Amino acid sequence: MTENVLISIPIEEYKTLQKELFNECLLEILSDKTRKESNQNETYLTIDEVCSKLKISAPTLNSYTKRGFLKSYKIGSRVLYKSIEIDTAISSMSNSKSRTAC
Repeated sequence: MTENVLISIPIEEYKTLQKELFNECLLEILSDKTRKESNQNETYLTIDEVCSKLKISAPTLNSYTKRGFLKSYKIGSRVLYKSIEIDTAISSMSNSKSRTAC
């Protein structure tokens, strides 16, 4: 059963309480978003996934890795790439192409 309580408070105090509640909710939303983004940073891609995303062959990916364009991670017997690093590499490649076109 729900009980309703009516109290009388000054309008300024009510506004202050509303602001505090809003700030708490906003901080919770932002911390959830930050947690989700940090979990996204931990996503790893296989060689085949990176090749299809970059539209390159496995030997080309190996060459990029050896030259230091991309960083690979050996986890167990598998070679993986961080998804966020691949996205960063793509955006930096597209930025360098647009600079050379001018």
